[in-house]
Amino acid sequence: MKKKPEQKTKKNRLKTALTILIVTPLFIAIAGICAAAIVLNTGEEKLDPSKLQASVTDLKITDKTGSHVDIPEKYDSYAVSGEIPDKLKNAFVALEDKRFYRHHGLDYLRIGKAALKNIGAGEFAEGASTISQQLIKNTHLNAEKSLKRKLSEARLALKLEKEYTKDEILTMYLNMLYFGSGEYGVKNAARRFFGKDLRSLNIAECAMLAGIVKSPTKYNPINNYADSIKRKDLVLAVMLKENVIDENEYKTALATEIIIKNEVNENNLANNFLIYSIEECCELLNMSNEALLKSGYTIKTYLDMRAQKRLEATLNNPALTLTDISGNAPSCAAIVLDNASCGISAFYSSGAYSPHTKRSPGSLLKPLVCYAPAMECGVLCPASLLLDEPKDFFGYCPRNYKDEYYGKVSVRESLARSLNIPAVDAMRMVGVEKACSYLPAMGIEIVDSDLNYATALGGMTHGVNITELAGAYAMLASGGEYSAPSFVAEITDAEGKVLYRHDPAKRCVFGADTAYLITDILRDTAKYGTAKKLSPLKIDIASKTGTVSAGDENFNTDVYNASYTAAQTAVFWQGDLSGDGSGLLPASITGGGSPTLFAREYFAGDNSAFVCPAGVVRLKTDKIAASESGTLLLADERAPYFTVSEELFSTRWLPEKNNSYSELPRPEYVIERSSDGTLIEITADPHLNYRLIKKDYFGGDSVLADFSGRRKECSITVPPSFGDTFAPRYAIEVYYSDGSRRHVKSYALRLY
Repeated sequence: MKKKPEQKTKKNRLKTALTILIVTPLFIAIAGICAAAIVLNTGEEKLDPSKLQASVTDLKITDKTGSHVDIPEKYDSYAVSGEIPDKLKNAFVALEDKRFYRHHGLDYLRIGKAALKNIGAGEFAEGASTISQQLIKNTHLNAEKSLKRKLSEARLALKLEKEYTKDEILTMYLNMLYFGSGEYGVKNAARRFFGKDLRSLNIAECAMLAGIVKSPTKYNPINNYADSIKRKDLVLAVMLKENVIDENEYKTALATEIIIKNEVNENNLANNFLIYSIEECCELLNMSNEALLKSGYTIKTYLDMRAQKRLEATLNNPALTLTDISGNAPSCAAIVLDNASCGISAFYSSGAYSPHTKRSPGSLLKPLVCYAPAMECGVLCPASLLLDEPKDFFGYCPRNYKDEYYGKVSVRESLARSLNIPAVDAMRMVGVEKACSYLPAMGIEIVDSDLNYATALGGMTHGVNITELAGAYAMLASGGEYSAPSFVAEITDAEGKVLYRHDPAKRCVFGADTAYLITDILRDTAKYGTAKKLSPLKIDIASKTGTVSAGDENFNTDVYNASYTAAQTAVFWQGDLSGDGSGLLPASITGGGSPTLFAREYFAGDNSAFVCPAGVVRLKTDKIAASESGTLLLADERAPYFTVSEELFSTRWLPEKNNSYSELPRPEYVIERSSDGTLIEITADPHLNYRLIKKDYFGGDSVLADFSGRRKECSITVPPSFGDTFAPRYAIEVYYSDGSRRHVKSYALRLY
């Protein structure tokens, strides 16, 4: 039977539809591939062989005078292919680009998988860069995230694969990588972390190096050993899965103990300074380390080579430091700022302590968050009296060092001796939130959990680094005006165009009067206070020490000295970076010890001098009022020399004046009459002396009582009198002696 025309038509339509469904996607795919091939093989990008070498001769660094400074040798330490063991190459390939030896620069399968995941995530969540692409990105392109840059990266990766062998590409890549702690390239990383050359590495160490590059900060084995070990184990699992190691090698590597040597062996004196200058530039320009090193830029730093040499010699002087509980020299670091520009003149670290390492600052916060805010608000002045005795501040109960308390003490003495209770009390008077609000203005970051009394003594959530501390103390040296510290003064490109210039413009944190008052007290700290080891210098220097207890009174974790002159500010630190307590400091090492000795050695010969601002005056205060009632009064002009002391004051906040000596005022008295006689009760001014005089018509004058006002009052009963013409008369003489003469004023008493 013949098919009906309608059935034949339906069948033809079905065939046509199926053909379209099959052919159209195929056509689109072919068209896409052709379009992609055209896009990837056309473009103006050119491969620059000079950028692929791990030499940084294109980057120039100068000191503050413009003199050329040698780049650290680590940047030129290139590992040739024969030095790099296969197990290290295999670790990177397995982790970073497992089809490295099979693709031609782009891994299309990986690109497809990444695209599907990104579509599912609704964002760019996963990349698909090959080792070739990463090498191109680090050497030829900037960090811009755009389709144009990605296409340029792909085109150059394809060109790279045509010009170089796989082994050459992998070797260049491994020499360009940044591993943290200022280390570039596998050769330097192996030396720094393990103290080995590349050929001596075991599989576990190779896996650890491969794992670090994803996040050189998070997986740095010096600072984050536990995270680095976890990452290493993950890499080993990937290597096993990709069959670059067998089961026995995997188990052996997992069980292998990795010892981190942290060996720093650079000939360049300013090695650390230059490393952090380069890192700062990368942040300022949003460039990768590798791209900056090949940029041809010139970095002008604030490096003062004389200061750098002096700083390094000081911190490496064995005569100036004690040992930690393991018998080793503690980790140490120091930073120096030029006060005028707030440029970092010198930086040195003996180990893993960087300018950004946050630690508890201890008592170094007292001037900044307690006393300076209190003076700025007019709550306290250097002569104000505070009570130094155990107190409960709403559940916070601080203790003084060695549980020693001094009773009623001035702000000057409290700060100079770094007493804890008065410092917290000063914060209480200002208010915690108000006091802490000054810290961000001077470059010290805080979080909400820092808004408590513990911050007065340095008990912060995340701590402070020495760069922030140096900036804050330089603010005091600069009259209360702050500018953020910087390693870099200026960056110019190869044509001399200025890409960045540090702006030393300052913002006001405290008035010049407040800053000078704190500075003057810290001068005393350097003379007789906790930094008294500076006293032999005989220079104009202000200083503050800080000591952080380990929780056990027998040990400390961190000790500091922050010192400044009119010209420069320096912060010195020693402490335990071991992570396991093996580097704890014995309690005998405090901020007033080794760190202050470092400051003494460094600052010797600094002849700059502080200048008192117009808003600060030196006035005499009344010692008797202070001791008798705790009241701060300015002294009477006629006060005897032995009743006054001198102190500095802000003209914004002057106390009232005592006029007792000028006026010799009539004392207050009460008279009570009875048949037995008349009782006279005299209330005295503690500054003055008193005599009760009887003026007898027949017997002359006689003294019935002679007493000092410090007795507060005097009572005396005189015989009854009938008030006739010849009855005795009485008077009170008020007097004082200034050492050369006696000043007297007499007041008659009316008894009848």
